Amino acid sequence: MTDASPYPSLAVLHGVHRELVARRRQGVDDAFLQDVTDFILRGSASGQILEADDERWDAQNLLDYWSNELFHNERVGPDATLAEYNPDAAPLLSDAQCPYLGLDAFSGAKHDYFFGRDDMVADMLGLLENGRFLAIVGPSGSGKSSTALAGLLPQIEAGALPNSDQWQVLPPIMPGATPLDNLAHIIHTPQTPLHEVIENIVKDRSYLSQQLNQQAQLGAVLLIDQFEELYTLCHNDQHRRIFIDSLLGVLQSPDNPHRVIITMRSDLESNLMRTAVFQSYFAQHQVRLTPMDASQLRKTIKKPADLVGLKFEEDLIDQLIRDVLGEPSALPLLQFTLLKLWENRDRNRITWSAYRHLGGGRRALANSADTFFNNLPAADRPVVRDILLRLVLIGQGRSVARDRILRHELYTINAPKNHINQLLLQLISARLVRLIQSKFEDEDKVELAHEALLTHWPRLVAWIEESRVTHRRRLQLTAMAQQWATLDQDPSALLRGLLLEEAQQYHDLDDSETAFLEASIQERNRAELQHEQERKQQLQQVKALADERQLRLGEKVRMTQWLSAVLIALAIVFAVAVVAGLSAARNATTAQENEMTAVASEGTAIANGRLTESLRETAVANAAQLATAEANARSERDQATENEQLAILAEETAVASFIAADHARATAESSAREADIQFRLATARELANAALDQLDSNPQLSLLLAMESAFFPLATGQDPPVESANILYQALIASQRLRVLSGHTDWVTDVAISPNGEWIATASNDGTARIWHSTTGQIAQRLEMHVGAVNSVAFSSDGSRLATAGADGFVFVWDTASYELLAALPDEEKGGVQTAVFQPDGRRLAGIYVDTYIRIG
Repeated sequence: MTDASPYPSLAVLHGVHRELVARRRQGVDDAFLQDVTDFILRGSASGQILEADDERWDAQNLLDYWSNELFHNERVGPDATLAEYNPDAAPLLSDAQCPYLGLDAFSGAKHDYFFGRDDMVADMLGLLENGRFLAIVGPSGSGKSSTALAGLLPQIEAGALPNSDQWQVLPPIMPGATPLDNLAHIIHTPQTPLHEVIENIVKDRSYLSQQLNQQAQLGAVLLIDQFEELYTLCHNDQHRRIFIDSLLGVLQSPDNPHRVIITMRSDLESNLMRTAVFQSYFAQHQVRLTPMDASQLRKTIKKPADLVGLKFEEDLIDQLIRDVLGEPSALPLLQFTLLKLWENRDRNRITWSAYRHLGGGRRALANSADTFFNNLPAADRPVVRDILLRLVLIGQGRSVARDRILRHELYTINAPKNHINQLLLQLISARLVRLIQSKFEDEDKVELAHEALLTHWPRLVAWIEESRVTHRRRLQLTAMAQQWATLDQDPSALLRGLLLEEAQQYHDLDDSETAFLEASIQERNRAELQHEQERKQQLQQVKALADERQLRLGEKVRMTQWLSAVLIALAIVFAVAVVAGLSAARNATTAQENEMTAVASEGTAIANGRLTESLRETAVANAAQLATAEANARSERDQATENEQLAILAEETAVASFIAADHARATAESSAREADIQFRLATARELANAALDQLDSNPQLSLLLAMESAFFPLATGQDPPVESANILYQALIASQRLRVLSGHTDWVTDVAISPNGEWIATASNDGTARIWHSTTGQIAQRLEMHVGAVNSVAFSSDGSRLATAGADGFVFVWDTASYELLAALPDEEKGGVQTAVFQPDGRRLAGIYVDTYIRIG
């Protein structure tokens, strides 16, 4: 039964057309003509999914071509008219057809989707045809790994070089933290244990070459991806030297045909200066990946889409190109954006709505990462932050890089192991982290999906800057622990206050730091216990003093009551004595009136008089005693009053102590607030410095960091530091830049603009002069005639010629139409040329040399 279903895309339609053309050269028969008929049927139906006019025109031409073929062979063919476009007939593309990789590098399995580097791959093949070493060099995000894995190696395996289809392409490796282990993995056999292979590599630098000779007699291809890890992740100088010596053993052996290929970041290639011989190979056999221009970027978008039948709404591809053109990490940003657009496709179509939902090409990565993070439960966010920071290697100064670590190293984070694994799987699913699986689970490794995250996700950038501050404090803790040990564990050198609280948050302390922290905690607990005991003792003393004074006051009250009773008794006795005296007087009067009775009672009267005198004396004595008692009572009352005043004074002292303690707490809280303010100001300055570092290379990121720097201190009501305000102003200005010309690998020494404004020429210490389109910012030409730095560039008044002057003492004149060399002014005896200048009429050229000598030619 004839299949009349549409082809999935115009690219597939073209592919079938090419197959039919090739078959026709072998002859035309009935089977061939039937296949042509089927092609017309399916091609006509494909009009339902072709919307763009140019695509429909192209498809209709193919149908007419083969309809004419049937006519010449006297066959009646089907109607070759292209069907009308029907959006409902658009095919549903499955997820398995995705042609974009996000932040992952292209591999050999995905080489069909790799486009845009054809010229570069051709240059690489040329170097390998005439040599055995190749270095692929470029900035982070330039596509080095993808070009090697999906561009170069498949060409070698397909026989692009003489007999290269018979070479053995070994599994690519990355040096990592243990480069000798990784090197041994590719050459060890079941007969030889891995540890013996490593020992042999260490003992004999020719061992690698010998093993390759045995395993691949016709030639082997060894690819070492991300060669810079030999310096960023490996900290063993001996292993690094042995690794490089083993590679030199392969390259310097005259009797083998093996090829060694490395990829390396251009900003870290200066590390190779430590190994002069290997650096010589590197300098002579390298291809530098330049940023993709607009046409190359278009291929990376459209060619893979055509293969699977993916469509873009009108002008959307142009917008995606504008988003990333000139960006240092253009390729990973573009691939990530394309992957997210694919995930939000409408059947077989990428829409403007999906693009706007992502926030555009520049913000897609940051927005997607922020969305993932913000959707996490609040309790999971600190753990995810710790996981991501464990995968970052913070170097000296402002340097930062991805770190590849063993998966189980994450389990030291303060969270359950199962929980860490769950969050890690979520990060991998969100394509922010990559899992590198090994034969054994405990050897699985993890790393950030791409270094673009280190510069284009502001949240992670801010975490890294905060981590720099924490890292410095962490180093301070190490230094303080060492000082404490040096001082024979002097208690005065222990941590206290906020420093101790911060140190308790670290979970990576070594034995000496742990001992230092434990001693500080013990000293703090001892001081707190002593303070509490002193406080309780003071309170007990005050209470005892108050109880004693209360007891004394009770005794004084009882004494006063007793004295009052005695005084009352004495008063009664005195009254009795007075009454007795009055009775005696009356008796004396009666005695005078009755003499007889007086005589008879004389003895009694005398006795009564004596008794009266005795009572009077007793009363006087009692009165004196009463006065003494009153004086004693008054003295006791005065003493009681004094004791009461002492009790009041003690109570006031206790209250003052409590007030002083409360004041101390308030002072501590104030100090904590001040410490928080100073921390926020310090962090703001760190963010301002980070924004300043990104100002030239990434103005948009610089602006985001500057805004964070300005806002961070506001939480404590503080104005941002002056640095924050200054960099915010600079970032606002820089973010309005029209173009960033990126490509030089060293300082730019001079800039010139052509008279018509169409071209920009730059000179650099990297030994090149470059010509740029002023409107697009793309490089048009690279001039590499000078040996050493290029100091000056100058256009003639009519723009037809360009002069370059270098430290090698030469001035070269170039034709700007073809950039062929027109003339050279050598004068090496005068030293380097600082400046070259054309006369206004363009007829003569002046060169100014370092010794102030001027030559006119």
